[in-house]
Parts: sequence; structure tokens; C-alpha cells
Amino acid sequence: LLDSDHLSGGELAVFRLANLSLPVTMNRDRTITLQARVSSMLLDDKRKNSSAVHRRLLCPFGEVGRDRKPQTDAKPLLDFSMTIFPEGRREQRITVREPCGFANFEFMFALMDFFLLAFQDVEAMDVGSQTPNPEDKGQSQQSDPTLPDKSLQGTNTLELVIDQAWFILLADPTNLHSQGLATLFDLRLTNTAPILPNEDTQTSTSLTLSSLRAFFTQASSPSVSNTASLINSTTVNLQFASPSVPVSRPATLDVRLDSIHFLLSHARTQTLVGIFNQFSYGLSTREAATPPTL
Repeated sequence: LLDSDHLSGGELAVFRLANLSLPVTMNRDRTITLQARVSSMLLDDKRKNSSAVHRRLLCPFGEVGRDRKPQTDAKPLLDFSMTIFPEGRREQRITVREPCGFANFEFMFALMDFFLLAFQDVEAMDVGSQTPNPEDKGQSQQSDPTLPDKSLQGTNTLELVIDQAWFILLADPTNLHSQGLATLFDLRLTNTAPILPNEDTQTSTSLTLSSLRAFFTQASSPSVSNTASLINSTTVNLQFASPSVPVSRPATLDVRLDSIHFLLSHARTQTLVGIFNQFSYGLSTREAATPPTL
């Protein structure tokens, strides 16, 4: 991935995949299933101006001292599937197993801008390709490709499942001995949206964050210890629904949190403030910088 200085050879990140498979199945009922499986992946920060001591956002923590149980079932780290039905609806499922790494907010925002700009460019090209030609005014309106296909029915569904995630948030990413917060959680997100939105349809999102735990740790030797616990196991549920098109109906948000127990001290509070400052700095840097280009 190249950053905004790509003309002079500047790098943003290196993304490595191992054992990538891309099976495609076409069934007799005219459904098409696309799949992608990856056994492992690494993501390295290659920015020249980065002073982070840990330059790997996604990594096996065995490299930095984490004891991990061997995966006897040999399931892939990333498993993606998408089924396209004859009526036009799509069902997508993404499963990520045991992702882990160091969360560098500035680097994460740079990556997010990289992909957001790429999608914006694709959408702009798609809109431009669908602009009707003035010379085609004599053709019937039924052949206009900009009109929605009335045969499309139902809703598109996206499901994201993350099992046993573990990420380290550092108060000072430039310090090898910085204090940090180890967060462990399972996540399940489901999003449904109509293929053809109208005033009567809505888009809904459901998110469940379960087995959420947090422990104070150090950047040099990330580990989990009950004596350094900040949050015991808890569950967060979020339900969000909004009209598919702008109408007078309001959007709704419902958040539910199980009982939660915090264990804080003055030093631990300083660590949390440092992590929040890193997030704020990364956000302000993103807003001030020119978006990266492909």
C-alpha cells in the first residue's frame, strides 16, 4: 500500500497473506457462492515518519511473548463467503478467528483513509459510467440503465463474527516500556439493508460485544493477569435502525450493558488518559492531512 507520496516511492503498509484460497460455486438453482479463506496475515507499518516501536498492527502474539494454544482444527484466520441469489439479494459472512496486534490509532486512521478514498474513486467511476448519453434520448425509458431493476427483491445481509480478539492499546506507541491496555472480546455484527430502499424500508444494525475484558500491561511484554484487571467479563448490546431513505421517521438506538466493575488507581487513570490522547492525536492528524491516494 502506497501513501500520498507514492510518486517518490513512499510506503504506507505491507500486507501479507498466507494460503489464500478463492473457491467459486455456481449452483443449479442459479445461486452463486464466492468464498475467500486465509490461514494467516501480517500488517506492517512502513511509514517513514513513524516512530512507533511496534510497527506490526496485525501479528501472532507469539512474537512478543503471548502463549497461544495450537489450533488443532486448522480453521482459517479469515473466512469470507458471499451468496448471490437469483432475485438479487446477497448474504455475506465474515469470520475472523483470534486476531491480535497493537492498535496504533494514527496508522489505523491512515489505513482507513486509504481504503475509503479507493471506494470513493470506484463509486465515482461507476456513476460516471452510468451517465446517460444525450444521443440516446430517443430510446425508451425502459432501457435506461440508471433506472432501478424492479425485479430485485428482499434485503442484503452482512454478518461479521470476530472470535477471541486481543489488541493492545498503548499510552505511548514510541516507548518500548509504555503502559497499555490489553482488550479481549468476541464480536458479532449483523447488518440488513433493502435492495431497493423506499420510504417504508429501514436499515438495521445489531452489534454484540461479549466476553469483554481489559487488563493493564506493558508494550515490551504484553500479557494478561487478573491482578491488573480493569474490566471483568461483560457484554454490550447495541441495536440501531434508520430509514433507508431520508424521511420524517427518526432513527433509533438502543444500547444495553451488563453490570461492569472497574478497578482503577491514579497510575492506571494516567494510562487511560494517555490512550485517549493517542486516539485524539490520530484523529486530529487525519483531519489535517491530505487523504492518501492510490
